[in-house]
Amino acid sequence: MIKQHLTKPQKWITAGIFLVFLLVGLFAADDYGIAWDEPNQQEIGKLNFDYMVGKSDSLITYHDRFYGAAFEWPLFAIQKALHIEQESTIYHLRHIITHVLFITSLGFFFALSFKLFQNFKLSVLGILMLYLHPRIFAHSFFNSKDLVFLSVFIIGLYTLFLLIEKPNQKRIFIHAAISSFLIGTRILGIVLPFISLLIFIPTLLNGRKTFSNNLKTLSIYFGSIILLIHIFWPALWTDPFLLGKSFLRMSHFPFQYDVLFQGNLIPATQIPWNYIPVWIGITTPPFILLLSIIGFIWLIRDYIKSPEQAFNSKKQWFILVIATFPIDFSLLLVFINSTLYDGWRQLFFLYPMIVIAALYAFQQIENSLKTKNILLYTVYGFLSLFIFLSALKIYKLHPYEQVYFNHFVSKKNENRRKSFEMDYWGLSYYEGINYVVHNDSSKVITICFANAAGINNLLLLPPRERARIHITKHPRQADYFITNYRYHPNDYEYKNEVFKVERDQNRILSVFKINNHNN
Repeated sequence: MIKQHLTKPQKWITAGIFLVFLLVGLFAADDYGIAWDEPNQQEIGKLNFDYMVGKSDSLITYHDRFYGAAFEWPLFAIQKALHIEQESTIYHLRHIITHVLFITSLGFFFALSFKLFQNFKLSVLGILMLYLHPRIFAHSFFNSKDLVFLSVFIIGLYTLFLLIEKPNQKRIFIHAAISSFLIGTRILGIVLPFISLLIFIPTLLNGRKTFSNNLKTLSIYFGSIILLIHIFWPALWTDPFLLGKSFLRMSHFPFQYDVLFQGNLIPATQIPWNYIPVWIGITTPPFILLLSIIGFIWLIRDYIKSPEQAFNSKKQWFILVIATFPIDFSLLLVFINSTLYDGWRQLFFLYPMIVIAALYAFQQIENSLKTKNILLYTVYGFLSLFIFLSALKIYKLHPYEQVYFNHFVSKKNENRRKSFEMDYWGLSYYEGINYVVHNDSSKVITICFANAAGINNLLLLPPRERARIHITKHPRQADYFITNYRYHPNDYEYKNEVFKVERDQNRILSVFKINNHNN
């Protein structure tokens, strides 16, 4: 196959798309509240940075030292370099940088897709599928754990393809550096070296000389990871066994709370086998689901028909391994009974691979309809419509795209709120707090939040407004009770609801006025 290159108009179109992405991100970043885990992530960055510069040893005994800090300590370093101390500015900066990393990863995904499929339209379609997934769009601002992991994972897939395409020391080192950074972000990053090993299997088995060369490549790669991971994860400096401890802890994370799944509150340690496929199925745009399933079936069919061709083609083998990995990995999690919660956010990194399967399906459909123009343009029309509807849905849900569900879950009678987690990280608290401070002129306002996410969002208030807020744990002692319905999907006993945030006819937040401290 002749290697294709982007034409000048295609380059301009691509640049225009990414310019739009960046502009939308810069305008949208300030709209989001503070997610439940963000202050903790900020603290992780601070403690790792302070330890690196010799300011404090608190990291050594810190209870969350098991979390990688590869993204957090550089982010904190940027805050220090810019002399940013105001809390609201800190979190807005975090949102912008996290989103810019996501946009950057889309550039790598575009490049990877073009290398795999040699098709400009498919490469554009791929980045639109990633960008216009409503939940991933929202998380790309405030989720510095799972979305940073997804972003770096995409970059890792690209560097992996470069490595198998033309192995050399520079590419080995770059891929090892990205792999180390990924592991330093979350211990789950060890999946990238594992996938790398799977990708290299055909070349390892292709003759003695090839085996020797590729074994040397892999040895340098894994050796470099062991060295580089210490740069990104300072807690390893005094405890080299922390990597193994972190793996054991995170594979069965001690999450002691219930999760809401299909209308039932169940322990996170006892989730049913279908937890992952159901969550992916109800929170991914249906046209992407359909294409990915077709792509998976098509790939398996092609492999069964001609295993030698898939085994001997670097591109075909790469696509086969990557596109089928989400199913393989999900089955593994079921087998080891891993702890999962908050939907499938910890597994968002599987989504780019799902998109690869969808692109493979679309390529096969396009090739099958080359001589049938009417059908082909009909497919293009439907695809354009679905893309437009995804963008429209993001617009309508903003800034709460993280509560997106497709039509597989009814929105009538607040079924979604009562069946599945909605705004579980509590970003909507910021809007509820804003309502209170702008509509109550009292010098002191006593608020009871249903959980800690509400307190986090006070950090976005100006100091004068924040000083007016008094917090109590007891609703009957409060002027207002504010809830995002986490761990409490049913209606509350309080009757005086003065404000609510709704999306798709389902509440994600309520503000109740507690009159005379009675309900």
